[in-house]
Amino acid sequence: MSSLKPDTTNIATLISRRFKPEQIPDLTGRVALVTGGSAGIGFHAAAALAQHNAKVLICSANPEHGTNAEKEMNESLKQTGSTGSVQWTQVDFGNLKQVDAYAKRVAQEQDRLDILLLNAAIGQAPFGLTADGLERHFKVDDIDSPSVGYSLKSVTVCIKGGDQPGHRWVKTVGMIHLARQLAQRKLSGLPKPILAMSVHPGTVDTDVQKTWSESYGVLGKVLEGLSRGLGKSAEEGAGASLWAATCTDINGSNWEEFQGSFFMEPYGKPNQSESKIASDQTVGENFWKLCVQLTEELLGERLE
Repeated sequence: MSSLKPDTTNIATLISRRFKPEQIPDLTGRVALVTGGSAGIGFHAAAALAQHNAKVLICSANPEHGTNAEKEMNESLKQTGSTGSVQWTQVDFGNLKQVDAYAKRVAQEQDRLDILLLNAAIGQAPFGLTADGLERHFKVDDIDSPSVGYSLKSVTVCIKGGDQPGHRWVKTVGMIHLARQLAQRKLSGLPKPILAMSVHPGTVDTDVQKTWSESYGVLGKVLEGLSRGLGKSAEEGAGASLWAATCTDINGSNWEEFQGSFFMEPYGKPNQSESKIASDQTVGENFWKLCVQLTEELLGERLE
């Protein structure tokens, strides 16, 4: 007899819809790329994809975190008999040229890319500038991560089984406008569908919470304590992006209903809880143009 007890005590998890790793279909032959895949939500998303037999590429800035994550995940794959694999590469998301070079390298080395999780981001950290001279939240969250997608445009899209979109582009930290603009400007009328979605992981207890105290002092410590005490685990937080990237309920018959949309939770209503600014088309267009302008200034290449 199965237990009636819930498998989690986290309030944030209990009050939201869930997508569990065991719901991921077999990903044999699929290739995934997870930015920021060596820690937190990204680590658990990458590990789950690899456990279901995907070849997973992860990139992050910290060598110690990256090498340890790669080793830990690959050892786990051997123990479970999975045919998946994990390969880590050091990439500083504060340096756009480095990000662009990595993306182009992946495009040359891989003959397909089925899942792209743009997970790398900075949380509530104090103000600071990147090596490129831009405010680091805006640079890493809004410029560098999407630039991976731009530079991977030459990857051949392969669809196995023919029933799902060939690519899924997922941002776990609410890059709503970028996903929507990408869908509108680049992904319409393609011979094979590419799906772009933005999802929110919910309140999650990860190392990102440490930055609350750094940014807001005593108030930040209170917020850190609350978010850690009430939040999901990092593994549970990965469920939203894994749902968007792999759920078979999103398929060739209905993918257009999800295109460019923002979701607060797995199986949630599209674009629910959006702010007025997040749903403003003019703001989205202006934001896209700004990203294009800054990318051109830094790379000398227009990616629009």
